[in-house]
Amino acid sequence: MIALLLVPILLLGWLFISQSRKDIAFAERERLGVAYLKIVVPLFDCCKTTERLPGANTGAAFLGERGNFDAVFASETLSDAVALTLVDPAADQAAMSDSVQALITRIGDQSNLILDPDLDSYYLMDAVLIRIPVILLAMQKLQSARDDGDEQGGDANAISTRILIEAVRLRDAVKSLNAAYAASLRASIPGGMTVELRERLETLSQKLNFFAHPDRMRLTEAADGAALKAELEEGLSALFQGAIIQLDALLVQRIEGFQSRLYGALGVVVAVAAAAVFLANGVFRTVLTTLDETIVFLADHDEMTKLKNRQAFSSIVDEAFLNVRKARFALHKADLDGFKAINDAYGHHVGDHLIKTMALRLVALAGADGSVGRSGGDEFVILQPDAQDPQSVNAYAERIIQQLHAPVSFDGHMIQLSASVGSAIAMTHGNDEPRLMQAADIALHASKLEGKDRACIFSIDMELAQKQRLSLERLVRSATEQKLFSLAYQPQYDVTGTKITCFEALLRLRNAHGDPVSPVLFIPVAEKLGLIRILETGSCSAPAPRLSPGLRMLFLPSTSLHCNCIEAMSST
Repeated sequence: MIALLLVPILLLGWLFISQSRKDIAFAERERLGVAYLKIVVPLFDCCKTTERLPGANTGAAFLGERGNFDAVFASETLSDAVALTLVDPAADQAAMSDSVQALITRIGDQSNLILDPDLDSYYLMDAVLIRIPVILLAMQKLQSARDDGDEQGGDANAISTRILIEAVRLRDAVKSLNAAYAASLRASIPGGMTVELRERLETLSQKLNFFAHPDRMRLTEAADGAALKAELEEGLSALFQGAIIQLDALLVQRIEGFQSRLYGALGVVVAVAAAAVFLANGVFRTVLTTLDETIVFLADHDEMTKLKNRQAFSSIVDEAFLNVRKARFALHKADLDGFKAINDAYGHHVGDHLIKTMALRLVALAGADGSVGRSGGDEFVILQPDAQDPQSVNAYAERIIQQLHAPVSFDGHMIQLSASVGSAIAMTHGNDEPRLMQAADIALHASKLEGKDRACIFSIDMELAQKQRLSLERLVRSATEQKLFSLAYQPQYDVTGTKITCFEALLRLRNAHGDPVSPVLFIPVAEKLGLIRILETGSCSAPAPRLSPGLRMLFLPSTSLHCNCIEAMSST
């Protein structure tokens, strides 16, 4: 229940933290844009003079610092254009002003200042930082057009087409500024323009309207127009610098707010997590400890018998090999004979009780120095810590058989089983755990083949015999599937030796090299694999039974068959 309550709280906290980090990154990028604008906007002053880089002026500052910003805002092309006009004395003012204005617009776009969802900084950027450079550029072009008209000595009462065009552009820029300013007033965003900025903008707006009106420019003396232009440029530059400072302060304040919100969210998440951990530790300490111990135990032990499982027992054998020079040890594998019949006859609950009882007996036999594990359903592995010679190993294996042979009484049943044991001695039959375990397996299989209820110590002959049996099994299966068996018919005569009384059908098989395989070898294998069934002599009246694909009937060498059954055999 605590986890169900904790997960949604932590999820909401994570979402809140993630959003706060995004907001901080957004505002930091805006601040970077403001920092770039601080060194770009003063370049308008460089447009007024042909001396582009006088000393440590704003142009030099721009050239030295622009590399810190262009990679962020992808403004290298525009920045290069501005740099070329700065270092080129022949570049005209209009070209440089256009380059600066394009760079400012790029900075506002790429730094998110124009797209800022917080309206306070948006109106500052839109009304002041974006539109004032446009007005400054338009004023320069208008004054340039007027100066050119004066130099040409035109009619004082006529305004050239160029002056009219530039005056209209300036007037449109001023109208755009007034519209943005009016929108900011209607929005009434707290923390937007300060009263001082608003008053300064209103004053400059009135003077700009006068300066941009074509009819009034006609009545204004050139000296008065130049003075008014200088006054407006100075005022606009001061307004711009003030807006930059205020916008930077707004962004700093906003970032601090986001950081406070982030730290608060982190604190809440940590507090909730700590409280949940404390409660869980107090309420479920015992349960969790028990569960952990159970998991650790089950990872190394068999659940039913509580003995070491195969993996854990292998580790024990590996550790024993580390000390094998000090004490030779042996590995015994014991398997209960006929255990499946007990399960089928009495039920699995009786079989489980039998397995548990046998496990307790083996643990008592192994003592504190030995180790016992369960490697399969009815198969156990026992480590004999002190194996001096094969005689002591064989004696230990016999004791294992005696323990497992003792009767068990359960649920009204008296059950007694035999056991087969295979043994292998460390360093003699194997130098590591896998090889020693394999040797014990082979020895156990050999004890089963010799009649069960006995113990066998591994030998190389056992391994070779097992490989031969496997090879012969593959040969018999392959011969069955590919119909490689053949029949040989041997006639039998009466006592006079002159009359054939019957035929004896003999089954024959050759290996891959074409050499004959004795029926004494392959007939028992076919019986074991379920590929053979004996038809008794005298039962020829019944049709030959079909036993498996590829074999209709198989007969031992001594089995005789009357002549009236030869036809049935010939179809094989």
